Amino acid sequence: METVKKIFLVIGAFLCGSFLSYAVGYPSMLLALRWGLWASAVAAAMLLLALGWLWRRQQEPGRRTFFRVMLIGAAFAACVVVFVATPAFLNAVLNSIEQSTRGNLFAMRSALSNFQGENDGRAPKGLDALVDGQKYLYAIAKAKLPPHHPDSDKVRPGSAPDDTGGWLYDSDIGNVWVNCTHTDRKGQTWAEY
Repeated sequence: METVKKIFLVIGAFLCGSFLSYAVGYPSMLLALRWGLWASAVAAAMLLLALGWLWRRQQEPGRRTFFRVMLIGAAFAACVVVFVATPAFLNAVLNSIEQSTRGNLFAMRSALSNFQGENDGRAPKGLDALVDGQKYLYAIAKAKLPPHHPDSDKVRPGSAPDDTGGWLYDSDIGNVWVNCTHTDRKGQTWAEY
């Protein structure tokens, strides 16, 4: 019966950590579940230490101080992990999302350059020509622009961004941009890349 109680405590701690992470403002529930896993591991460790402390308190009254100090130390370590390491990891995750969008943009520009080099400088009428036969690209990559727009691989023809997310392609000059007028974490407008 004690094992069942511990399992329910761990599951409850995981769910609480996940939903608290989502409520704090992580961009997606999947990311919140990842960070919730860390938060729930800390919460489960604290709960198990508290249960151990209560059990030891009943068994060995002379050793209460040691387990109280251990519990306070575990709580302090958990606070350090949650309040110091989590924001650093969140920044790293958001930076990697932005870097992937920039990398996808430059990969499409490189594929456009290759297409133009093989077709006497003519630009394709649409980016779908780069995917046909998978000679230049395997697929149009998604533009990931959290929290401004959902992930999108839509390509809008034109030269002026309308801030709907996805990509913007001008077939007259053969160039592609991010279709977003918001700024990234560096302070540069996405459409200026």
